[in-house]
Amino acid sequence: MAQTSQTSDDTENPLRPASASLVDHSVAFAKNWVGTASFSRDAIASFSLNIFSAAVSLISTLILARLVGAANYGIYAVAIVYANVFAFIACLGFPQLIVRTQARATTSETQTQSRTVQKMAMLTAIVAGSALALLGLTMSGWLLPSSNVSTGWAFVIAMAMVVPMASQRLREAILLGRHQPILSLLPERLFRPTTMLIAVLSLALFFGTDLAATHAIGAQGIAYAVSIAGAFYLVAKTAPKTALENSGKFSFEPNLIKDALPFLFVGLTTLLAGRVDIMMLAALTEAETIGQYRLAAQIAAIVLMITTVSQAVLSPKISKLSHENQLERLLARLPMLCATLFLLAGLLSTLVYFAFYVVLPWIGADFSNAGPVLTIFLIAFTCIAFLSPALPLLTMSGNAKYAAYANVIAITLNIVLNLILIPTFAGPGAAVATAVSLVTLYILYACLAARLTR
Repeated sequence: MAQTSQTSDDTENPLRPASASLVDHSVAFAKNWVGTASFSRDAIASFSLNIFSAAVSLISTLILARLVGAANYGIYAVAIVYANVFAFIACLGFPQLIVRTQARATTSETQTQSRTVQKMAMLTAIVAGSALALLGLTMSGWLLPSSNVSTGWAFVIAMAMVVPMASQRLREAILLGRHQPILSLLPERLFRPTTMLIAVLSLALFFGTDLAATHAIGAQGIAYAVSIAGAFYLVAKTAPKTALENSGKFSFEPNLIKDALPFLFVGLTTLLAGRVDIMMLAALTEAETIGQYRLAAQIAAIVLMITTVSQAVLSPKISKLSHENQLERLLARLPMLCATLFLLAGLLSTLVYFAFYVVLPWIGADFSNAGPVLTIFLIAFTCIAFLSPALPLLTMSGNAKYAAYANVIAITLNIVLNLILIPTFAGPGAAVATAVSLVTLYILYACLAARLTR
């Protein structure tokens, strides 16, 4: 629910209020790029890629939902969520450490250190990812909403994607560290959604409707294979032309794991905050309910583009003004900005609400109960847009740790509310729990920002 990872599943994670990749880009490069033509080009290209990714992913989501039905879509969503969570944990916080060391690799000594960090990260991703995948398979009976042959195979395919997904995150971090923010977005924002759309259309052409969850997971697996291959290619293409980059023996450095773990803690709180609802629905309800809930959340996520763009635009500006002790210049104009964001989000939410009921007959009657969930999320995301400047005010003014504390509070609230509401209200109950925790989180961000930026 705050910014950390670039992990996503079949679309931009709808319960994470902003684009992690854009904010990571701002944190890493604001001091070097703010106020330059290069930064402007990067920002415009980043926004364009995110908008393209969201549009293509939404089309894929709607077609896939129609092809597999609510129950199979629910199984697919749960499997992908667990694959992403395990892949994130497998990285052990190394992506942020890679960005930091790679960006500072300007001498022979720092280049050697950066290379060591990258090798160490890949080793831990393979070992930890494999262990977590095996653990997931062992516990699949508890993790999945239903147990049959199709569900089992879908989860096997998802667990096989854990290590490759972790390696992609590491490669994207290397590109960020090499001051290639646009290239770092290409695998996740261009290659994967485009391939997923092609794969979904191919499924529709060759197999028709009534597909199983394994078909959906297989299509996502193909999409990830292409994006991972693209990430490796881009890293190789942008590698410094020095012998030092590929020289030297690898030595195991346990201290690097210790350095990376704090990043894991902050990122994991964010990741779980955005996915705990799906996990708890899987444990407490049926697959069809999860499918309806997931589709509604992903459609509502369109409104989060306003939050994403506003935070990405504000982040480098706040960083610059904070560094120059001139933050009050922005604070004076903040009320008007918040009101404008609220109005835009409200108008977009209204459009999305009516558009959903226009396309619902085409998607299928399986998803007719997704309407209440969609309404709850649209209201919550509109409120979040109003409060969205609070997060960059915290993270870009040297108070990021307080955002992590707020995340922990929001996760706890989300879990408690889900335990209370899901058994009685199923999907709408989970939506209320998540919406309340998200809005509470941003209220905490706003209160903390108001106190710490005086």
